[in-house]
Amino acid sequence: AIVALVLGMLGVPAASAAEPAITGLVTLDGVPVQGGRAALLAESAPGSWQVAGVAPTGTGAEAGRFTIQPPSAGPFALAFLAEGARAEFYNDKTSADAADPVSPGDDVTADLEPVAPISGMVTANGEPAESVQVSLLVVRPSGETATVRQGYTGVGDTAGEYVIYPPGLLPAGTTYYLHFAKHGLASEYYDDVPALDDNVANLNDEQVEEEYAVPAGATPVTEGSVADADLAQAPSVTGLITQDGTPSEGALVTLYRKTN
Repeated sequence: AIVALVLGMLGVPAASAAEPAITGLVTLDGVPVQGGRAALLAESAPGSWQVAGVAPTGTGAEAGRFTIQPPSAGPFALAFLAEGARAEFYNDKTSADAADPVSPGDDVTADLEPVAPISGMVTANGEPAESVQVSLLVVRPSGETATVRQGYTGVGDTAGEYVIYPPGLLPAGTTYYLHFAKHGLASEYYDDVPALDDNVANLNDEQVEEEYAVPAGATPVTEGSVADADLAQAPSVTGLITQDGTPSEGALVTLYRKTN
């Protein structure tokens, strides 16, 4: 239900100024959340909820505060989302059906639970590897693989280090897979499982879904895991192209992979 909530944020009905606003404060472990979101949900049919309004949480002096103008008298359910936090419904509930109802004029508070990041160190031949793309993947019940988060290893003083927060929309205990890739290095899945290709961004494309599925032997990780990786240099093919015995400049060389 909460995934549908996020998708529904793309089409939010216009609010009516006739009703008093619904306001509140969102915190994460007691600290006001800046840049989070509060979403107002209306029940269109038993067990079916639609987004009726969305507001960001404030910054500065208004840190964590939000104001939503309801389109009607309600009642409504409220959902809260923030990076690095478990998404929840008012009042500490896990679904819109179970949420305590809110009405125009209500002022509420929500203290979100943090999501533990997945972190680690990526090296190349034992040395910290900068700007390595780190992708966090899930395998859905249908067997489809999806990229849910991407980031890069640090540079300079944080060379090779990465921190990725799993999406708060997914339940605690969800298992993930990690993919590491950088041009010039052999991409792999955690832990030391070679990857067929670096392009994990196409994992939802039906034409490549099977080819890019997480390979057998990849080790799953969960929230709070520490997963290090040491990447090898990517193999290369070298040679000399000539035309009538003279080295040819600017020639196009294409490498093909045999699939059957």
